[in-house]
Amino acid sequence: MGNIPAYFLLIIYVVYLFVSPVTIIFWPIFFLIGLIYAVFTLHYWKKHQEAFNIYVSLGLLVVSVALFGFTFVDYLLNMFFSSIIF
Repeated sequence: MGNIPAYFLLIIYVVYLFVSPVTIIFWPIFFLIGLIYAVFTLHYWKKHQEAFNIYVSLGLLVVSVALFGFTFVDYLLNMFFSSIIF
């Protein structure tokens, strides 16, 4: 029951990968929230092993780190290169 938000986040991540919308500041913040949730579930996994599946939490952690890093760097590069006037 504790991994329902993780499944929800993973579904949104898969939809993001297939749709690939324009990178706005919302996406890095959204992936950062998923990263924080993954760290939270991994921290409390030992106490509540029956509620949290560690493999789902680890998968969410890995995918959140990758997508957060990609979208954040993409957003920064878009902001940097759009501000340069030729």
